Amino acid sequence: MKRIAILFTCLLVGLMMLPVVATAQTTTPTASSTKTAEGTRKDPIPRGQSVEIGDWTVEIVGFRQNANEIVAAENQFNDPPAVGRQFVIATMEITYHGSDIGDLTYLQFKAVGESNVAYTTFDDSCGVVPNDPYSVSDIFTDGTVKVNYCWSVKSSDVKSLLIYGEELLNFDDEPVFLNPRKN
Repeated sequence: MKRIAILFTCLLVGLMMLPVVATAQTTTPTASSTKTAEGTRKDPIPRGQSVEIGDWTVEIVGFRQNANEIVAAENQFNDPPAVGRQFVIATMEITYHGSDIGDLTYLQFKAVGESNVAYTTFDDSCGVVPNDPYSVSDIFTDGTVKVNYCWSVKSSDVKSLLIYGEELLNFDDEPVFLNPRKN
């Protein structure tokens, strides 16, 4: 709860400091694994393939369909998942390409499965996880981090689970869907 309050406060302060000017965004492909899929729910970006989300390049490099033991081992005070649910972890490699200082709190990732109800890292939190994205400080231009996003999801959603992400406060772009499983 304390982490959510701090994050919310930082977001509000950041909103008050944003200039009200539009800037053109340009992106350049990084590696040969640049996106070829559409990034929609019907055609998600495959695991191991990178995609641009605003000033960021994102790639899912790992996925644990049952991360209950990992979460339990990370912190003795983490609660187990509720009955009928399990923790899943998507390991992402994220690079910032903006000209200012990047902050991972401006990227939001959710998960969705066949139940068609989104899971957030706040409402469906796992507790403390290794390589938590919210513990990463500033990221400078072309800086790369490897972090774990974790959700508590219905066990029945795990096999159909997709991750989708978007840059906060970017109301022009649609969310980008990523398939965390190997194809």
